Amino acid sequence: MFNWLLRLFRKAQPSEDLQSSLAEKGMHSSVDPSREASVVNREATIDTEAITPEGVSWVAFDESLLERARTQWQFGDWESLASISRESLQHHPERARLAVLVAAGHGQRGNQEKLQQFIRLAQDWGCSRKLISQVLISGVQNSLGLASLAAGQTDRAKLFFEQSVRTGMPGADLKLLSGARVRQQRQLLGLHVSN
Repeated sequence: MFNWLLRLFRKAQPSEDLQSSLAEKGMHSSVDPSREASVVNREATIDTEAITPEGVSWVAFDESLLERARTQWQFGDWESLASISRESLQHHPERARLAVLVAAGHGQRGNQEKLQQFIRLAQDWGCSRKLISQVLISGVQNSLGLASLAAGQTDRAKLFFEQSVRTGMPGADLKLLSGARVRQQRQLLGLHVSN
């Protein structure tokens, strides 16, 4: 039913049309015609926590945000992760996981205050201690990899970056991701990027 309602709102039908359309189909709706649905973009999705007895509240969120954030984490794009705002996470169904990834971005950029803020959000939003621990430990391993790169210990750095990816996202393609992480981190340090 939610998908059907979503299609109706995407066509920008007024609330009265929705009520009459539901009546024609023999359905009853608790949608209050005086409330206007807010749809920000074509990827708008219902936040089931926002359903109230008075009607349906529509909250848009970026459906691809989690996948983008995971990719940014895997490749070590800390700046992009750290640029994700709390507001963009607020109504996302995977906001707890996203908050942990954003925290990792802030941690790698040295912003401890933001790191702690997003970890607290992740906890408040129900993120497991295990996932938080995995991502934080992974961040320490990444930092050790950076230190090894800066000291010219490339082989040791590769091991730390591989362990960082393995700890943070078990089951990921280690060879592909650790190689990409090495290149990205070398670039962050201003070192010549090589394979």
